[in-house]
Amino acid sequence: MYIRGIILAAGKSSRMGENKLQLKIHDIPMIDIVIQNAKKSKLDELIVVYGKYDLITDITKVFNCNYEKGMSTSVKCGLEGFNGDGVMILLGDMPFIETKIIDKLYTAFTNSSKNIVVPMYRGMKGNPVIIGRKYFHELINNTGDKGAREIINNHQDDVERLEIESDKIFVDIDNTEVYNNMLKKALV
Repeated sequence: MYIRGIILAAGKSSRMGENKLQLKIHDIPMIDIVIQNAKKSKLDELIVVYGKYDLITDITKVFNCNYEKGMSTSVKCGLEGFNGDGVMILLGDMPFIETKIIDKLYTAFTNSSKNIVVPMYRGMKGNPVIIGRKYFHELINNTGDKGAREIINNHQDDVERLEIESDKIFVDIDNTEVYNNMLKKALV
């Protein structure tokens, strides 16, 4: 099995009003935490897709010239030229996805006969997800501001649901209120 991690970092941060991926968590920019956790994982390769805001990193990065058209365009950029077995779609604004969560999903995908792996916590789906090569054409045909949710919903019988003992699979930092709440809880 060969799985590429695609880190989506091309959002406009419009709800935040500034480049949210550079907000600090324990004095480290959020996007750097996402990248570091992914680098330490079992993922076979990594790529980060950026748009409005460039970033400095030592992993392969791809510019999404269509970033304003939504998340689907970033997923397409991340898939370009890839012929492996699956892709893990990681969100740049989810810095609490630890390496051990990534590794559990990776292992579940490599050991499963299913083509999609989704983390679950208390019956609810979270992120990141792994989509197998069987559905790459659907990812490429996606439009607008969506990732893989529709594909997952359309192929429920081909989804490996992996229970994760953490609500971190839901925590994304979309706006100032969420970020400030994290500061108050001393999470950041």
